[in-house]
Amino acid sequence: MHFLKNRIMMNKNGFIVLVVLLLGFVNTLSAQPQINDSTEAYNYWAHRGIIEMVYAYMNDYIETVGEDKAKSEIVGRDKYEENYISEINKKELVSFDIISSFLKSNSWGGAEKNLFQPLVKKYKNKAELDLNFFLAEKPGSNDLITVIPGRNNKNVNWNKKQQEIIENYRSELKALSKKPTAKEKVEPEIQEPETNNHSNWMQWIIYLSVFILGIFIGGWLVFIVSKNRIYSILANEKDEYLRDVRSSNKSFIFKYVGLFYILKNRKDEYKTKSEDTQSNNSKSNSHLNEVEKLKREKSELNEKISRMEQTAQKADEKPETQNTQEWEIKQPKTVTRKLFFSMPESDGRFIVDNGESSNDGRKYFRIEYNEGSETGELFYISGDRDKRAINRLESYLKPACDIENIENADSANNIEFIKSGKVVLINDSWIIDSDNKAKIKLLWKWYCYK
Repeated sequence: MHFLKNRIMMNKNGFIVLVVLLLGFVNTLSAQPQINDSTEAYNYWAHRGIIEMVYAYMNDYIETVGEDKAKSEIVGRDKYEENYISEINKKELVSFDIISSFLKSNSWGGAEKNLFQPLVKKYKNKAELDLNFFLAEKPGSNDLITVIPGRNNKNVNWNKKQQEIIENYRSELKALSKKPTAKEKVEPEIQEPETNNHSNWMQWIIYLSVFILGIFIGGWLVFIVSKNRIYSILANEKDEYLRDVRSSNKSFIFKYVGLFYILKNRKDEYKTKSEDTQSNNSKSNSHLNEVEKLKREKSELNEKISRMEQTAQKADEKPETQNTQEWEIKQPKTVTRKLFFSMPESDGRFIVDNGESSNDGRKYFRIEYNEGSETGELFYISGDRDKRAINRLESYLKPACDIENIENADSANNIEFIKSGKVVLINDSWIIDSDNKAKIKLLWKWYCYK
């Protein structure tokens, strides 16, 4: 009976999820533009094409000149994506004036003049929406609008997006050509009322069957589209999260719904750590007082040792007939401490309160230091999560490490630790010596799974 209740509850929850997803899908469809003729098709796809082609050029530009030389352009690109690209299927297309103002004020003024305006001019002149539409030239020049001076722009994103826009536009025209015109529409024949009740019932059964079948087909489409979308968003973490779902012994009617369960747990975990960090910060003053006390005790101990050494030296200078007294100087025992960290801050430092005394399997760095010392050594912890660190090379590895074979980052799946780095404790952070970072090497290893 308990199993039956659980099964009913699972089916109920699955049905609720299906209904919510179906409603979301219907809302998305309702946001799509209703195009009735070829003129409207041209206006929509040429307008949208210009907006999306500007974004494609932004990505090609950043890949061509390099991220280090295009930091402000990257910020503008990300804002452009958020405002005009991410939900372009759900919103009305913004005006060209808004796009122009945005580009001028977000580090893309050159693209606004040399690329955006020539495309808008072609749109206003009703140029044919084909490959030639996007082969515009810069104002007052014979160079194409995609040419980057002094660079070899491969136009990877540009070529892909223009093909997509043209294919969508042509598909729209093809669909419009198949719609019947007003002259082709015929008046429906007047049907005589059915006198056979059995025939009426059969019609209602057919209609109901078609309706239910449509719900199931629509639900199936929503399931496939939403699952693929979620998996694409979590491309790097998907396999790890699915393993966590299997190990959690939880049952879900749709497997990918379990990803939300894992994400909720991760959020709660980060929230707990954040609260712990705040609590630790409130204790930092008392910790600083304890550190100052230990420093004073160390200074006093050093003074005592110095006095004892002087006394022993004077005793050695006395005549041999006098009794000699030996002093045994006990040095304090050295205690080595270890702290484990997930990743450095953006400026390459490690905040002390973020460190943990043990490795939970998700840490990438270890700092070792003698208790009371303000210097230590930095180590990289190599393991089966190396590929994740390589995928986040800019934030995980570059701030703390000197990297060999960095040009192979796209294909590497393993990290070899070569040499430890040097760190210095300043206030509440371990600061990396920029001349003595930890040294690592990117490798590719072939693994054989049984």
